[in-house]
Amino acid sequence: MEKHGKHVLPVKVISLCHPNHSSRILEKDTERIVSAMMPCRVSIYKKTDGKTYISRMNSLMVASDFGGTIEKVMTESANEVEEIIEKTLRVD
Repeated sequence: MEKHGKHVLPVKVISLCHPNHSSRILEKDTERIVSAMMPCRVSIYKKTDGKTYISRMNSLMVASDFGGTIEKVMTESANEVEEIIEKTLRVD
């Protein structure tokens, strides 16, 4: 952004795509349409209040509209992403 004269607070996007999930969607022509919405990314960003936030797509809500393999894969993946986030944030 700074290269284009824009100053924004830091944002880190982490891709968590697992080949076992993504291949089940990407291998079928009829399901590739959801590739842009696959539940792979988590965004970590800071706001002007000084706090850090985590953002991700609500894959469970999106998945239910598709049904079938897409719903199953996106649900499994979304659950795994939530587990990763929870484990990452856990303070023992």
